[in-house]
Amino acid sequence: MSWNYRVVKKDDGYGIHEVYYNEADDICMISENQIAPYGTDFHELRGDVHKMEDAFGRPVLIYEEIEFSKD
Repeated sequence: MSWNYRVVKKDDGYGIHEVYYNEADDICMISENQIAPYGTDFHELRGDVHKMEDAFGRPVLIYEEIEFSKD
């Protein structure tokens, strides 16, 4: 299983969520709530923010249209 951050349109707004993929790269889970950057020190926090920035280079997911894989 792999994961990344993605921009997700949910209800009337946008947020960054953790999205988990199965081995076929199909979405199998998504965080229920949007995620805030976190780190136990400055460098970890900075790295997390950079991972979140990568989400802006991927297509926006529309929550209601996500087809979750059962695998």
